[in-house]
Amino acid sequence: MNQKHKNDPKNKALQNLLFKMLQQEDEEKAKRALITLCDLHRMKVWFGDSTANAICMACFHPSSRIMFAALSLLLDFEKTEYGDDSDDSGEDEPTTPQPQVVLNK
Repeated sequence: MNQKHKNDPKNKALQNLLFKMLQQEDEEKAKRALITLCDLHRMKVWFGDSTANAICMACFHPSSRIMFAALSLLLDFEKTEYGDDSDDSGEDEPTTPQPQVVLNK
């Protein structure tokens, strides 16, 4: 789907389904919906306001694991989007790897 052209009615239907799944209290469904939305948002397939708002609303999910994953995505995205690339001090400082968020059950 979406390889040659976008199919907006199908995209809207899929987005609405994922948004509803993300709002459910069932952690497995919400986790799968959040992972799917985050992946599509990172690949800039669904890079609209509604997708970003749905991910932001996941920050208030009853499950702390979903909440933490959504917050981590948003904070990490902001860092990569507006990164500190202008810091050219000439020193090669060792960088520490950033922890990755993994949703397991």
